[in-house]
Amino acid sequence: MVAATVGPMNFLALAQRLQSESGTSGAPQTTVLNATGEWLRLCNWVANAYTDLQNKRQDWLWMEHDVEFDTISGQQVYPPASTVFTTPAGTGLPDFKKWELSTSSGENSFRLWLKSAGNHNETFLSSGLSYPEFRDYYQYGAKRDTLARPISIVVDPAKSIQLGLTPNDVYTVVGKYFSAPKLLATDADVPDFPDCYHMLIVWMALEQYGIYQSSPEVIARAQSNGKPLLQSLEDEQMEEIGWADPLVD
Repeated sequence: MVAATVGPMNFLALAQRLQSESGTSGAPQTTVLNATGEWLRLCNWVANAYTDLQNKRQDWLWMEHDVEFDTISGQQVYPPASTVFTTPAGTGLPDFKKWELSTSSGENSFRLWLKSAGNHNETFLSSGLSYPEFRDYYQYGAKRDTLARPISIVVDPAKSIQLGLTPNDVYTVVGKYFSAPKLLATDADVPDFPDCYHMLIVWMALEQYGIYQSSPEVIARAQSNGKPLLQSLEDEQMEEIGWADPLVD
């Protein structure tokens, strides 16, 4: 497993390291704010590299978060922007990107319990239906008006959670969601993934510098240093894919 032997690096430190690795002229800069000229390009490449890294995978573990909320009797739909959450506390998920209804191995991530009964009453919520299937089953005929303990969950086209059946009481729902990419904007901003891989951002940014300069040597050095770090980061920060159960004994 390959990792850089450095501590946490904030936006300023990353940009300064890129300035050093690229061999650009000028004294080391002391802030990313109000950057101009070549320093601005270096800062932008660092910021873009962090965004690109976050978007490289849809299932980075460092972008996965716990979520908890209580249902409202008679309410079937729970939007990420307006639901009142216990975890993280407050109304809405400002960093929301997508729900994780099931793991990469197919296991259900969301579960619920009757709040008045406590979590010994906890059961999993099935996520096996597509939204059209869910809609045709739970939003058709008498089931539209049926209130009961939810047994199924789905994400609708607006990215809201829908429960089937519609809750007849207050249930506590717990699960997972993935956050949207965070931006590097101020000197003190630090990437969220483990410190030992922060140099990966520098190497990704250096590759963009090499492309800008039409320098195959710089591109090759950036890729040579960056690829082992990316592989190690993927090994550590991606959910392991398990084997499915056999179809027959």
